[in-house]
Amino acid sequence: MSFKDIYFILVRPQLGENIGAVARALKNFNLSKLRIVNPRCEWPNQKAIATSVGAKNILQSSKIYNSFDKSVGDLDFIFATTSTKKNFNKKIISIFD
Repeated sequence: MSFKDIYFILVRPQLGENIGAVARALKNFNLSKLRIVNPRCEWPNQKAIATSVGAKNILQSSKIYNSFDKSVGDLDFIFATTSTKKNFNKKIISIFD
């Protein structure tokens, strides 16, 4: 697997600025594939473009999905992170074991 096979998926991002910041971070690490599931902001979004600072191409090539299942349907491995606590009954595999 190479870096070009890595996709970043944002699920229901709230602000265009958040999407732009992610695009900028992807560009900084030479990554380019962004998928967005049900953005809460209007899309395309001028604030996302302004915040992306040079990563406009990543925003333009991003794909919008209306469901999480569709956004990951063609992927073999999925790793998830969140900034909020959730109570899910999902098997968790630690990368530190």
